[in-house]
This record gives sequence, C-alpha cells and structure tokens, in this order.
Amino acid sequence: MNTPDTQPAGARLFFALCPDQGAGDSIYKSTRNAVQASGGRPTSRENLHITLAFLGNVAADLEARVAALATDTAAEVAAAPFSFDLDEIGYWPGSQVLWYGCRQTPDTLRELAMQLRRRLQAARLPPKADKFVPHVTLARWVRHAGALPAAVRIPWEVREFVLMRSETLAAGVRYTPLARCTLGRQASLL
Repeated sequence: MNTPDTQPAGARLFFALCPDQGAGDSIYKSTRNAVQASGGRPTSRENLHITLAFLGNVAADLEARVAALATDTAAEVAAAPFSFDLDEIGYWPGSQVLWYGCRQTPDTLRELAMQLRRRLQAARLPPKADKFVPHVTLARWVRHAGALPAAVRIPWEVREFVLMRSETLAAGVRYTPLARCTLGRQASLL
C-alpha cells in the first residue's frame, strides 16, 4: 500500500533552472501579494524554477540512466554560463497558472533547452513535446488573477541546470535534485 510519503514505481523527472538566493527571494517577495490575491495554490519558495525539459513519469530503474545522461550532457549542452532577466508577470486562464517570465526568450536560454531536449530524444528518453516558454510558476489553480502588478526586472544568472525528481505528497509537492550540471563542466550526481 502506498503511504503519503511514497509513490508507485517511478516519479516525475524534469530538467530545470533553479534561481540563486537573490533571484528566488526577489521573485517571491515581488509577487507575494498577487499570489495571495489569486486564490490559487502558491508555489513554495524552495520549489521556484524554470523547466527546461519535462520527462514525466519515469520508472525507478530508468532514473540512473537519466542521471547518467545529465552527466554526459553537461559539458556539451552549453559552453558557458549566461544571464537573462525575468521581466513579465502573467496569467494563463486555461491552465489556471500565475507565472513570472520573459517578454522575449533569450537565444542562449532557448538553445540550452533545445540542446537538452535533442539529447534526451537521441537517448530515447523523449521529453514532453511542448513549446518552450520559460516561466516560473507562482501559483496553480488560480481562480482570479485580478490586476497584476508591474513586473520587477529580476536578473537570473545561469551557471547550472538540475535534474529534479517531483513527488506529490500529502503535504504538497517535493522536488529532489538528482544531478547538478554545471555549464561547461561535468555534472555531479547527488
């Protein structure tokens, strides 16, 4: 029998960018009122991220293979660290998501996501085939976005991407990093 702290064989895996302390705090503080007013379920501060590639449910026996792919890919996916700005807050009524993102996706960010997705495809571990729209989910199941505040420009330094495991527990969603992939260098498994 599954308890709230366990999941059946496998969990959802995804590759993501996680904000540094300053960017994460800025996102959280500048959007707190909008998130509360939305009536949605807020994303916890520690779960803020931008998804690069979502694999979905992956059998437990394939997790090591995906982590090894991250290790092999890290040095090849992007040559150097880069930065971009978050500069837009918005709401998608169809998916009921309040988000923070970029007015225009920087080429370096798009290329990182596309290279990673191509590597996953080549390894026969295809990510979900969705359009890459870089954003940080602030709240889900938003009932009313209301008047959104003006977005504060938040710089985001990209030095690494992370392979994450997502587990839904009774207390909420828990993300566990499985590998940290420093741009231009080899990954480290956690």
